[in-house]
Amino acid sequence: MNIHAEPFWVPKQGHHEEEYEDAVWPPEPRDYPAADVHLAIADGATESSYARDWARLLVQAVGQERLQLHPLPDGTDASRTEYC
Repeated sequence: MNIHAEPFWVPKQGHHEEEYEDAVWPPEPRDYPAADVHLAIADGATESSYARDWARLLVQAVGQERLQLHPLPDGTDASRTEYC
């Protein structure tokens, strides 16, 4: 079984596309074998310096398996926790 990932995004209401600072992985549509799926989303903090660059570096590192995420610690409310 393969998984097809196709990212999409929209800028915040009242903002232009050039102001979009979040990032996703994969950045382009991609097919994955079921056992090898790496997806990532990073919220670029609009008010910070280099938010767009930092968000893109993070999702690329996760997507290319250069940044390993660890399981959530016991007792963590997974519905309110985000990786990275």
